[in-house]
Amino acid sequence: MRQVDFIIVGQGLAGTFLSFNLHKENKSFIVIDALNENSASRVSSGIINPVTGRNFVKAWMIDALIPVAVNAYAEIEKLLGRQYFFQKTIHKYFPNEAVASFFQTKASTEENKKFISSVAPENLLSDKLNEARHGAAAISPAFFVDCKNLIEDYSSWLLNNNWLLAETFDYAALEISENDITYKDINAKYIIFCEGYKAKNNPWFNYLPMVGNKGDFLLVSIPNFPKEYLVN
Repeated sequence: MRQVDFIIVGQGLAGTFLSFNLHKENKSFIVIDALNENSASRVSSGIINPVTGRNFVKAWMIDALIPVAVNAYAEIEKLLGRQYFFQKTIHKYFPNEAVASFFQTKASTEENKKFISSVAPENLLSDKLNEARHGAAAISPAFFVDCKNLIEDYSSWLLNNNWLLAETFDYAALEISENDITYKDINAKYIIFCEGYKAKNNPWFNYLPMVGNKGDFLLVSIPNFPKEYLVN
């Protein structure tokens, strides 16, 4: 029987950073994940945007979260020997003069001006684009996370250390007693589920009022698009 402190179910971003921090605290663990290449974290756009929505609202606790994210990704990059975290600027085009005027009001507040500024049409990608004629908001610092490569590289690191069980978790195989947790041939003090939307199928948490979000993506081909505008 293998003995560990923690069983972690799911190796998305949450399971990755949870296990990484347990490793730093010298806690033993095993991660259980089927390594589905279409999992939410692996196909995520990986954008950290500090000011979002039509009303240009600053994201909750973003001032505190950015330094934590910068430090956390730097640590895991050092471990894995590869960069996954990139600082970027997001341009959000104004659809009309009313939105441009509203933005100027929002950008002038102390809360927002450290993250947003206006960009004149002539300074955008092309003043010939219809979308550029009213100008745009520049949101910075924003960040891009290379989620797919981060998770795949971390999976390899876990496998090399025998800390990853690459299989679909079988809820029926879990035995819970007063003092410990047993899953097949693994005994642990605790189990933590990092399943994302799959928690709706978890017999211990399926009563929670969770609603899944549907993601969308658009693939485009733009000839001669300047590389400095690319996020990846």
